[in-house]
Amino acid sequence: MTVKKKMDAVEYVPILKTEHILKTSFDLDFCDKIIELGKTKINTEVVDNLEGVYRTGWDLQSDPDFTPHLAYMTEVLSGCISKKFNYPHFRGANESYQSKGFQMALSWLDMWVGYYDKNSFVHPHNHGELPSFWSFSAYLSTGESSESSLYFMSDESPERSVSCMRVNVKRGDVLIFPSNIFHYTNDCAGGRVVMASNFFCGYIPNMNSGEE
Repeated sequence: MTVKKKMDAVEYVPILKTEHILKTSFDLDFCDKIIELGKTKINTEVVDNLEGVYRTGWDLQSDPDFTPHLAYMTEVLSGCISKKFNYPHFRGANESYQSKGFQMALSWLDMWVGYYDKNSFVHPHNHGELPSFWSFSAYLSTGESSESSLYFMSDESPERSVSCMRVNVKRGDVLIFPSNIFHYTNDCAGGRVVMASNFFCGYIPNMNSGEE
């Protein structure tokens, strides 16, 4: 069988799996800064799956006014994800990877901020199937309500999903999840502000590991 024929024969076979949704938080002062900064970056021409949402463009991570904040976000997110990589062992594994020539890396794909009102709605969607890609939703403000939430769908195909998991959040909370998980929101309150992003985070070979 030729290589091409072998490639044609590859199948995508879904199996049962367990995914983790991680929760951490950003400082409230940081949240306030991003809310105000985002207001100066509004783009009314963006087409997406957010109904009734006033939002920025897709690439805040590349904006010179925003890049000074990336180091703090990288520290919070990579610290949280590194603990997940160790699960269910909460110590030792990361040091083992590093001793064998790997290093933790995080690289931003895109980032945006959305400003919601009580009639806003986020349609069920996911952010792609790329390996080791993550997404986060940071609740900079929950607006007129003390809490908000994000729903995660239990099935990879929205039309077949029969159950959902609701994760409640308060101001400052950050939800981190694999980008391929379907999710949506239908309980928006006026004044709700959410920052979201897609990013790579994982271990990569340390190209300098052999240098003296």
